[in-house]
Amino acid sequence: MQICRALAGYSYARADLVRRAMSKKKEDVMLAERDSFVSGCLERGIQRVDAEDVFEQMVSFAKYAFNKSHATAYAIISYRTAYLKAHYPAEYFAALLTSVLDSTPKLREYIIDAQKHGVSVLAPDINLSKSDFSVSSGNIRYGLLAIKNVGRSFTSNVVSERESGPFTSFDNFVRRLASYDLNKRTLESLIKCGVFDSLGTPRSALMVTYETILSAEQDRQRNNLSGQMDLFSFAPSDDESFRDNFRYPKLPEFSFKELLLYEKESSGMYFSGHLLDDYSKHLYDVDTDEVSAILADTSDENNMSVAKYKDRSRVVVGGIINAKKTKILKNGEEMAFIELDDKSGEIEVIVFAKQYAKFSTEIFEENAVLITGNLSIDETDGAKIILSDISPLISNGDYKSTPERERTLYIKVTGLDDKRIATISRMALLNPGKCSVVLYDTTTKKYSAMKNVRIDPSDKVLARFKTNFGEDSVVLK
Repeated sequence: MQICRALAGYSYARADLVRRAMSKKKEDVMLAERDSFVSGCLERGIQRVDAEDVFEQMVSFAKYAFNKSHATAYAIISYRTAYLKAHYPAEYFAALLTSVLDSTPKLREYIIDAQKHGVSVLAPDINLSKSDFSVSSGNIRYGLLAIKNVGRSFTSNVVSERESGPFTSFDNFVRRLASYDLNKRTLESLIKCGVFDSLGTPRSALMVTYETILSAEQDRQRNNLSGQMDLFSFAPSDDESFRDNFRYPKLPEFSFKELLLYEKESSGMYFSGHLLDDYSKHLYDVDTDEVSAILADTSDENNMSVAKYKDRSRVVVGGIINAKKTKILKNGEEMAFIELDDKSGEIEVIVFAKQYAKFSTEIFEENAVLITGNLSIDETDGAKIILSDISPLISNGDYKSTPERERTLYIKVTGLDDKRIATISRMALLNPGKCSVVLYDTTTKKYSAMKNVRIDPSDKVLARFKTNFGEDSVVLK
């Protein structure tokens, strides 16, 4: 900013635009400033050659530049975290998840990454979970603090009280924690999240009794504190004798969908499964983009010049509509904003009036849909999808996979004598499947099918090929 102001006479506002372009590595924005910068320098008596030399150094910095001390520190931290991730993945991800307890999008992103590295994230449990995320037999136990309406003081009391012995029932938990400012909002969130499942009582029964149990225990403790005792109080009452063996109503458990929605409401996560699981066959046959990949690729931390997803990129995402808001425009037409969840993350979808009038019957909460649109990337609000088309996903029970629709794996090679082609045949022997493989020769611009090669296009196989041939050289259709 000082260079722009002192040499070219920029205002603070315009100098800040240049600073932002440099910090976000936007070389195209920098290059657009060349003429203005050089002209400003010439007006202040600076030689053109010197002005252009200074500007070229600024453009070079905008590409990616750190001072040596910064770069060294970055390298050391990167090496250490890479080592921990490779050799102690459970411990690494547990610490990483704990560092983003207040950010549900980040939690989801890191949980998915952990699963890709063979580390499962186990559901929260009142007798096993700690305040933060913790390691349990090579996996990660969900932390109590990541549940809504649960504070650190309360979770510390839970862990401390557990040292006297595990909680044997829900009413046993209430009796032992009631004196620690246990409240109904916290209890409700814990029940909906499933932390008491291991104690044997269905969540449906807990939801209709927790207020009664908590109120009764709080009344009992208040009466004891106020000294309201008589001769009969010295002997166990009927209430005292069954307090740890409360008789819960025999109710059927919530439906699978209800359990999932309660889990999402109380933690932002699904633990028992996902609403999209019932549409896996349809999604398997569609080449969709992952929300987590879109958000990661378009974040401020990445160099947008090499990103796969750019402004106006075409994307196809399959997911569940979590939320919907509508807006009446000045001309009386209605548009909508929806939140789409595809397991890997959530992204906002903007539905303009023309599309909303056409597809409004498909746009409602909890509906499973396939959305096609273009990305709109903003520095402040991040990436969003502008909807162009929407269609319902078909559940597994109704979906009919067409046998004649065979998937094909396209791989770019430098020629048919490319030595890397041999690895494709070896991978096919180790991972047999029904997917055919077609090579694209970048020299002759011709396609060539690999005879007698059929492969299972699993995530592991695709990741291996992308490492060998390049991220943009492997396409599954």
